[in-house]
Amino acid sequence: MSITAWLIVTSSIYIALLLRVLSNLIANAAIQCTPAGGYVTIILKRSNADAVIEVQDTGIGIASHEQKRIFDRFYRVNSDAYGGLRLRSRRTGGSGLGLAIATAIVQAHGGSIQVQSQVGKGSTFIVHLPLTGEPKQLTYLSTDEN
Repeated sequence: MSITAWLIVTSSIYIALLLRVLSNLIANAAIQCTPAGGYVTIILKRSNADAVIEVQDTGIGIASHEQKRIFDRFYRVNSDAYGGLRLRSRRTGGSGLGLAIATAIVQAHGGSIQVQSQVGKGSTFIVHLPLTGEPKQLTYLSTDEN
């Protein structure tokens, strides 16, 4: 495999993983937690040496006692606590893996993910990913003899 092909494959994998994070956060905000007429806003900005992605919604919000647990594998909120809105919950399904997977991907890229939320006002998921000013030096060993 040539260095160019390796870079394309590697870059495609990273991009696919980061798209998985974004699609999960957007799906949670837009589909599961924001009632009709609400809004989902996506913000991309730079803060020092980080790229920052914010997914904000005007949805139902997340109770403070659940905010740390939502990143745990298999944790699902109790939709009864939110007026029975159309959440994927213990009663309505969903695996409880989406935010855990998003967290693992972000951490594998050297970043962090957090939530700020108020019940009845909405949530903001904030992803920090490090930016590198210089491309990493790649060492490629070839067994080709040409």
